[in-house]
Amino acid sequence: MINNYDIFKEMSLPGKLMAFATKDPTALLTRAILNLATLRGARAIGLQDEIGAVQVGKKADLISLNLEVIGCFP
Repeated sequence: MINNYDIFKEMSLPGKLMAFATKDPTALLTRAILNLATLRGARAIGLQDEIGAVQVGKKADLISLNLEVIGCFP
């Protein structure tokens, strides 16, 4: 089976759900969502010492985004 999840789509879901549930689009800030997907995600699977942040000694995948591309805007 191929993993074809889109991490950006996955990260948008909690924000949309919180905005809908609370009627407040700022209920869950982008910074908090990123934290859930990285640091807290690593902690949830017990790998916080190996992954979850860009730090010396931790494994990391890095990407760069072109913020001029239309898909990067809400």
